Amino acid sequence: MVDSAERGVTMKPKTSRAIAITAIIVITVVTLISCQMLPREPFPEADVPNAHARVAGSDDETTLTLGRYSWSYTANGQNYGETLLQIGPQAWNVDELAHVSAASTARVTVTFDEAPLTTYVQSWDEKDLSEEDLVGKPLAWRARRWRDFVNTLGEEVPSTFEDDVLAFEVTPGRRYAISTRFGPDPSEGDRVEYVFTVS
Repeated sequence: MVDSAERGVTMKPKTSRAIAITAIIVITVVTLISCQMLPREPFPEADVPNAHARVAGSDDETTLTLGRYSWSYTANGQNYGETLLQIGPQAWNVDELAHVSAASTARVTVTFDEAPLTTYVQSWDEKDLSEEDLVGKPLAWRARRWRDFVNTLGEEVPSTFEDDVLAFEVTPGRRYAISTRFGPDPSEGDRVEYVFTVS
């Protein structure tokens, strides 16, 4: 038979071990909670430059819809990068886009908050992008994938880019996307896309 003294000696290591494990768990949990509760400084907002369109003969200026972009910037002495991967220019709902008014084919000039190195303009017919043109057409849904692929390509729009001003002609009922590149190396620099429709 084991007396009380022996029982106390044999239980002490187990009790000490249990207290040590409990203490470690408590410290770990408190540390994790503290890390989660500490206020985190939000990332500074990316200063992606806007683009503004003006129809020849008009004083109205329209800020274009910002599409996909990849932008690097410096804030508080630190370098940051921000990428917005969203739908392509042909997939926007027309009501979500910047609208430029033109009664007929007109010359448009586009200025940028920061001048890009290169520009490239594409356009699509809004009627082709509309869902309504599929209504009542047999087997149209089978051709949708191919049609989307074709629409993705768009039509190249002749343009000039001189003195940091982009100029090209627009036609009512068409959607336009301007692809730009910034940075010291146009092959590796930041990219920004601007989208608008003409009505």
